[in-house]
Amino acid sequence: MSHLRISQKEVGPLIPQHSAHILLGFEPAEALRVGASYLNPRASVIMNTHPIYPAEVLAGELEYPSITEIETKLGRLCKDLYILDAVELATKTGSPLVMNTVMVGALIGSQLTPLTSKELEQVISSQIRRLKEVNLKAFRLGLKTVRKVTPASS
Repeated sequence: MSHLRISQKEVGPLIPQHSAHILLGFEPAEALRVGASYLNPRASVIMNTHPIYPAEVLAGELEYPSITEIETKLGRLCKDLYILDAVELATKTGSPLVMNTVMVGALIGSQLTPLTSKELEQVISSQIRRLKEVNLKAFRLGLKTVRKVTPASS
C-alpha cells in the first residue's frame, strides 16, 4: 500500500485512518482490506476486479470472496465505486505489466482529480522510454473503460 497526499497545507506523508478521498485498488480483496481502514464515507474507489489468489486459496484452505461480495462491501464503505478488469485491459496492450498505467487511466477517466488526460499523456510520453506506446495504449484503455457502479446502501 502506498499513500499519496495532495494538499495546499503542509501535511505528513501518511493518510490518517478513515480520511482517504480516493483509493486505487489494484487487487479486490486488498482494496476491501485497505478501504475498511482508510476510506472516509465520501470517498471514491477505483477497483481492479482481477483477483490474485493467495497460496491458501490455491491450496483449498481458504475461500476467496466473490467479486460481487467485495463490490457490495466496498460500496458500503464509500460514496462512489468504479470498477474495471485492469489486468485484462493491460494484456490487450501486449503486456500485463502495464496494469498500473491502466489504473492511472481509470483514475483520470473517473474525473475525480483535476488532472487531464492530455497532461498525463504528456507525462507518459516524456518520462517513459521503454514501452512508451504500450503505456499510452494502456492509459487510454483505462480512461475509456472505467465504469461507475452504484454502491449498495448500508
